[in-house]
Amino acid sequence: MSKLVDAAMAIEDWSCLKGEYLTDLADEIIDEFNLSLDDLTAIQEFSCIGTDSDKEVMEFIELELLERLDNENQT
Repeated sequence: MSKLVDAAMAIEDWSCLKGEYLTDLADEIIDEFNLSLDDLTAIQEFSCIGTDSDKEVMEFIELELLERLDNENQT
């Protein structure tokens, strides 16, 4: 059973690393292109955007943009 627990922990570690990476990537894309939620909505309509990976990155971008808006509204 230890092997399965170790494998589960490795999967969980990868999941955490992936989440951190995607958050950092989202921040970089937002900052580099000065994106807004409206921009993201427009990008989502592009025919070249549609893979699961594309959608996952856009989800993180949206979350980061919403967090930034929330932080702005709190100040």
